[in-house]
Amino acid sequence: MDAVYTVESFLNFDICFHFEYSPTVLSYTPCPQEFYYIFNRHLCKFTPSFKVTNHFDDIQFVEVNKNSRIRQKKFKEKFAAIKLEVCKAAAY
Repeated sequence: MDAVYTVESFLNFDICFHFEYSPTVLSYTPCPQEFYYIFNRHLCKFTPSFKVTNHFDDIQFVEVNKNSRIRQKKFKEKFAAIKLEVCKAAAY
């Protein structure tokens, strides 16, 4: 991919190498777009770490976080709400 990106963390930096050298990835973009979701009756904003497109033009939004964070109950609850909203917005 002939581009230089600024990313938020070392984890995001590392995953760029995986995307770059993956035979299935056509392109990737960091922080591609914002989604809004409701959590505990509050409107919240979510920006995925990456938008990844494969050679079949399938699009995936990828969120990169530390393992210790994704194990937290609150993260799991929030991410369930995020996943629901992203799927609605992407018409899945």
